Amino acid sequence: MSLQLSTAFTDGLRRVVTKTGGIVFGLYLVFQTVNTVLINTTSAAILPAEAAGEFGLTVPLPAAVAGGLLLGSYLVLAILFVVIARAFARPLQELSTFPSDLYSRRIGRATLSMIGASIIVFISVTVGFLFLIVPGVFLSLCFLLYWYAVAVEDRGAIESLRRSWDLSRGNRLKLLFVFGVLAALGVVSGIIGSVAELAGVPAVGDIVAITVGSLMGLVYQGILASTYLQLVDGGSNPL
Repeated sequence: MSLQLSTAFTDGLRRVVTKTGGIVFGLYLVFQTVNTVLINTTSAAILPAEAAGEFGLTVPLPAAVAGGLLLGSYLVLAILFVVIARAFARPLQELSTFPSDLYSRRIGRATLSMIGASIIVFISVTVGFLFLIVPGVFLSLCFLLYWYAVAVEDRGAIESLRRSWDLSRGNRLKLLFVFGVLAALGVVSGIIGSVAELAGVPAVGDIVAITVGSLMGLVYQGILASTYLQLVDGGSNPL
């Protein structure tokens, strides 16, 4: 099916302003806050004392403990991606509910597949960007929808990458536009947080970055879910 960009964005934004969108925003806020605090705490414990004052939100934990929790937070992130993809990839009228199967159905297998696929994509895209950027962008487009193949269709790591590749075929120029918009959301989030930190109040900068980043992440997922639903099975709901 040919991707309709206007539908991807309008339908994606409609998904954001639902009960599911509100819950996802809250999940993002919690994760981003914990992750930021752990990054700051680990960095402050490792770096020289004179640099510690430059960090914002921190907690009094040893570097080893904060670092271990930080690594654990990325496992939580993989679970979060599974839940969010399942939550948004439903018919719009169902987004007023948040049923338990979103976070209970084969969650262990899905999480492992998400981690495996993410590692493969990260390495592939990184190597691609080292070769004059274009291969990295191409691979990013081809693998843009693997989250949904893992979470919604219960596919394994390699299978999800093949599925994403197939879904992107014939729509990669349009996906380039979607990818550009989603990348811009990330840049805007980073700039706003950096401006607040440059103002000399790192903690405020962290809070602003967390809030804006969570909002941008929410919009990102809404648009990506709508894009996926258009391309899979002629736009029908796979759940």
